[in-house]
Amino acid sequence: MELSQAENNQVSEVMTFFANCDVSDGTGRQNWASLFEQVSLAANGLPSTVDFSFSVAHVVLNRIHSDARSWMFVPAVFEHCTQSHAFFNALSIFDAVITQQWSGLSNDDKAQVRSYALQLIGDTMELWPRRTEPMTKMILNKLDKLLVDIMGQDTDAETPLIATFLDPSNLVLAQDAQTMPEADPTKWVFSVRVMSFISQLLDLAFDTRSKIIRREQAEWIKGVIASNSQTFGFAILAGSFRPEFAPTAFRLLGSIAIIDTDLALNQLFVQRIVAVLRDPNNFAAARNDVIKSVTIMFEKCRTTIRQDGYVQTALGLMWLGEELFRAILEGSTPDEEEVHAFIYFFCAAATAYPDIVERNLDSPVEWSGNQATVSDVWTAMLRHIIVFTDPATEADEVLFKMTVDFWQTFVHGVQGSIGATPGYAPGSPHALKTLYDIQGQGESSILAHLRRILVRNMRKPREVIVTQDDTGAIVREEMPDVESVSLHESMRAALIDLCRIDTGATTSVILDHLNDLKNRGHIVNGAPQFTMDEVNAVSWAAGVLGNRAFNGGRQVGERDFVLKVLTVLLGLVNRPGMRSEYKAVLAADIMYVCSQYPTFLRSHWSFLKTVTNKLFYFMSERHDGVPEMACDTFLTIADNCAREFVIEHHDPKTREVEPPFVTHVLAARMKSYNIDPDRNKCNMVNCLQSQHIPTFFRAVGKILAALPIVSPDNPGAYPRVDAIAEVLQGCNDTWAGADTLHKMIAQHGPGLQEMNEHKPLINSLINVLKANVAVAETIRGGFQPQMEFICRALIGGGQDGGLFGDFSRIIVSGIAAHGPGAVDHDIARKMRAFKEAALRVLTAFVRSAHADEKPFIQTQLLAHLWSIFSAYIDAPVPAAREASCLALLGATAECLGEAVQHNLAACLFGQADNAGTIGMVQSTLMMFLVAADQSVASLTAPQLAQAIAAGQVGEDTWWVDFNADPRLTAFPEALVQLIRDVTTYCPGAVTVSSAIRPDGHFFTVATLTQCAIHGTPAITEVAIKSLALLVERVSNQAPQFKVQWLQSYFAMVLKTTLQVLTDLQHQNNEVECIDLLRTLCARVHADADYHQALTDPASGMQGPVFIQAFMTAGLSGWFDNLTQQTHGRFVHSVVPDASQAFPSDTDFRSSVIDYLVNLRKVEGGQ
Repeated sequence: MELSQAENNQVSEVMTFFANCDVSDGTGRQNWASLFEQVSLAANGLPSTVDFSFSVAHVVLNRIHSDARSWMFVPAVFEHCTQSHAFFNALSIFDAVITQQWSGLSNDDKAQVRSYALQLIGDTMELWPRRTEPMTKMILNKLDKLLVDIMGQDTDAETPLIATFLDPSNLVLAQDAQTMPEADPTKWVFSVRVMSFISQLLDLAFDTRSKIIRREQAEWIKGVIASNSQTFGFAILAGSFRPEFAPTAFRLLGSIAIIDTDLALNQLFVQRIVAVLRDPNNFAAARNDVIKSVTIMFEKCRTTIRQDGYVQTALGLMWLGEELFRAILEGSTPDEEEVHAFIYFFCAAATAYPDIVERNLDSPVEWSGNQATVSDVWTAMLRHIIVFTDPATEADEVLFKMTVDFWQTFVHGVQGSIGATPGYAPGSPHALKTLYDIQGQGESSILAHLRRILVRNMRKPREVIVTQDDTGAIVREEMPDVESVSLHESMRAALIDLCRIDTGATTSVILDHLNDLKNRGHIVNGAPQFTMDEVNAVSWAAGVLGNRAFNGGRQVGERDFVLKVLTVLLGLVNRPGMRSEYKAVLAADIMYVCSQYPTFLRSHWSFLKTVTNKLFYFMSERHDGVPEMACDTFLTIADNCAREFVIEHHDPKTREVEPPFVTHVLAARMKSYNIDPDRNKCNMVNCLQSQHIPTFFRAVGKILAALPIVSPDNPGAYPRVDAIAEVLQGCNDTWAGADTLHKMIAQHGPGLQEMNEHKPLINSLINVLKANVAVAETIRGGFQPQMEFICRALIGGGQDGGLFGDFSRIIVSGIAAHGPGAVDHDIARKMRAFKEAALRVLTAFVRSAHADEKPFIQTQLLAHLWSIFSAYIDAPVPAAREASCLALLGATAECLGEAVQHNLAACLFGQADNAGTIGMVQSTLMMFLVAADQSVASLTAPQLAQAIAAGQVGEDTWWVDFNADPRLTAFPEALVQLIRDVTTYCPGAVTVSSAIRPDGHFFTVATLTQCAIHGTPAITEVAIKSLALLVERVSNQAPQFKVQWLQSYFAMVLKTTLQVLTDLQHQNNEVECIDLLRTLCARVHADADYHQALTDPASGMQGPVFIQAFMTAGLSGWFDNLTQQTHGRFVHSVVPDASQAFPSDTDFRSSVIDYLVNLRKVEGGQ
């Protein structure tokens, strides 16, 4: 915040005044508090007696927060101030001390903080009656948080704050469930606030994901409360007598139940629960909390409740809840939160205790003089749940999701208990089967009602990407609704189990609903007489049963069901006069249903062929999302039914042999595909939109992969090589234009501007290359003839590099003529896209090459690849390079391995005969090098890189900036993937690099460490894993090489690991960092070569001792808010002395996680 000179002077004067106030002097404290109050008012834009601007007041408050002495004046603020804003800011100061400076406080200071905390409770008592006011509520919540934080931290004291709170003399206690204890109002408030603090503390202690309380702290907290549970229980009981305190008391009862179930289920509490539930007049606000606490007890205390002494209690509470809920529904409009609480209670009870019901099904339950059977209570609860599952009852989405989750579990239990599928252990509870026998059959049954609800309200699956926007237009869904997809999964699981219980009943509901839609399907003004939501829901319900509910398609009923569903849907989509947007939605539903029945399609070829041809028609639709979904569906079908497309079939009517679809139909459509009867014929690639080509040709590749590469043992089979040539012939015809373009460029040498007229051809070539990429990535083997054809057009047979080389030279000449900005010209971007696609084709072929194709790569293709890699390094500006070139080099390492280790090392790090020649790793890293120091700012990137490698430039004078140029975002990830591929498949290239370039290892390690520190989570993950792999490879080398490498680079790797591990921005990479740290520490502990390499000549420290000192010094320098002893304890726990055992994986991870939690607390989350 920029301040003027006058304002800075004001800040200095005020801070000097604050600093000179004496904490022990009453007048000084009062003066400090008075000025603080005025500053707080000014900082909130309120009238103040001090002449401060808003900015000055804010700066002053920030300075006070960072002053270690300021928290000592907090009680004075509550003593002398009257403004709420001053109270809140004072508590914020206290918050900063507890969360950021606690570990640095002395024991005396900590004792003083405890004393202040107790005093602050007293100071805020007068605020309690106004606790509903917004500002007062904020103050009390802030104080609650502070006290919870202190109790969470304060585990080492002889008398911690939590023990003071649990002292019986400080609490109001009740000894029985009938009499409210006597106590003065102040003690009542203190008692209930203590319950509130500990309730929040328990929530944190039981939250395993909490970053606030460490694991050992959580166990200590639970142990202290458990040892005082009797006293605490009497305090809860006392609070339940006061209507204003009862909600807090019963919320805490649910938490205490997890620690002491016998206490929570004690008859004292049960009697109070019943009394409160029976007295809605005085305890209306507490009833929801009572039901919630009972729900928690039912969920957490299952073992205790199953004991004979508590079964009747549990059953009685179920009946009481059902009786109360019935009364609520019969009265005025029920409260939404109350309905939620009771339905959740019923769901929890029905899920947790089917065995109790089964054992006591016909037993009477007595409650308030009334009597019913367990079966009656059980069925009544389920009927309440089903009623509020049905959206027709205006149940909200939260309630619908809650009940659907319950029905998923419940129906699965029904299915298991009646033996619909094998795999359930004998002796499993039969209560659900009994329910099914009583209430699960017939049109009026609970399960029949549930079937209708699920079918009519099925949510959209992830596979359906076509949707209607608010205006009714058909659009592609860019981002799936995560909650809707999750709800669909729960509904899908429930409907599948319902179908397995009674297939006929479930399919009948779907077919009846479809027939109803068909009867209402007459068109008026282009629209049917049903909503798209109706047809969507029933179509999605039909789809979810595919290949699951029909036991993999072996049941005869699946064929009839699928045919009936699709007959209705196809009939609806073909209704004359229907507007195209409705047809698009129906097309999406048809495609989804088809994609869900691969087993059916495999066994019904004629239907599969019809569906596939229909998909080709849908690919020509102009509505957003429909062509893409058609391609996605074709890919799903190809993935499951590829073999059916490549074999001969017999026509059941004519008994004639039908040639394979892949050559007879697919290849013909690829050559001349009719988009629409009213349009000219065109090539299949040109009919598809550019973004759909990869998906479509991936499906084609999966079909082609089902063919044999060669077939000497099966002369009748159609070879894959021939099929590829036939299917891709239409694509290959486009290369004739590429040959003409290449000759024109050779003759006339056009510049960037002259290439604009060839943009349509370049676009077509890019699409053709995308098609080849998709096929090459999908099949393994058989692509060599196609690759040879592409290479002739792409790279050429001479030294000119073909069209690939032409475009490279045109871009370079454009940069020379127009400067670096030439790469952003539209035609230059098109040519770069062409080169990128060409590199991806080469990468896909090389990475998935069959063993018979590797000689072609090594003898004919490799020379062209080296020239491509050389051109990458020589590109005049970084933006003229292609990140895919790095992927191609990695694919070469994977394909040919150690056979090319010397050439690969030269390509990575530079040529052996020229020390000034750089390699791909260094040249890529140079794109992002930034000089920070003026002494090196004048160096060019290559000079800076050389100076860094030679150790002439310090670590603090340079860094890597991956965000400097948005056009280069793909390079860091490609670079670390390249190093990982080389380290994995050709580690010799890394080993021999030292003979080629002494600084080769430096650039490898520097690239990985910088990418780990500055990269995105995805880049950091690959970089950390690559470092781990590199360390493993080095550890397997000869001792001399290993020791030399460790002396040079181990500290860099270890420092980077700790830096990433302790950086909050990289907390998603904690797992990889901990794995790498454990690998490094284990090697240091056990490997003699590591002991020899990691030595400090000055002190004589070696191996684990040296690394302990190195890590402790580094962490202490980074994080001085933690004591050196704290850092040292952590370091010794992960790097023990050589004489001690190395920690287990669990202990190692626990030590690291506890250290990180403690570190982030004192660092304020940073």
